[in-house]
Amino acid sequence: MSLFKFEKNKVNLEKDIAFIKEFAYLLKQKNSDQLLAFVYHFCDWKSPYAVYPQEERQQKLLVDFLDNKTELLEKEYLQNAISKYQELSQTDSLLLLASARKAVQKLRMYFEQVNPADEEDPGKSATSLMNNLKNVGEIIKRLKDWEEIIKQEKDTLKIRKGIEIDEFNE
Repeated sequence: MSLFKFEKNKVNLEKDIAFIKEFAYLLKQKNSDQLLAFVYHFCDWKSPYAVYPQEERQQKLLVDFLDNKTELLEKEYLQNAISKYQELSQTDSLLLLASARKAVQKLRMYFEQVNPADEEDPGKSATSLMNNLKNVGEIIKRLKDWEEIIKQEKDTLKIRKGIEIDEFNE
């Protein structure tokens, strides 16, 4: 279950969270669509920006959604909305996925920086690097499989933060 909906270039809140003060306050701002989009893309695992490390993601979103107005990042209402979104959308599966993505980012950095010629035994280091590279495809496949499982879990979620969703508050 997603907290925000995107319809016709507008961000709408799901009815069960529309009156939460952190989001309601954002809706009152003149640039509410940009602020809500920033929160979504900063926090949600389905965002195309989710693949970036947090600081890089924040900088890209600042440029793409907030016209590079860095002072908006310091606004308490934006930080409160980010915290609330993260609180409401987290599950154990998503926390593990976030950890796995961080590990993949570290692995990516390793592959970008490794140089077998700098090692004590360049041949052994090159062989090790090639063996590790053989496993990258499997890592990517398993990560995508995991994301699909989590997507299905979130789409069929019947309980959020201990509250059962029923026909009256769907």
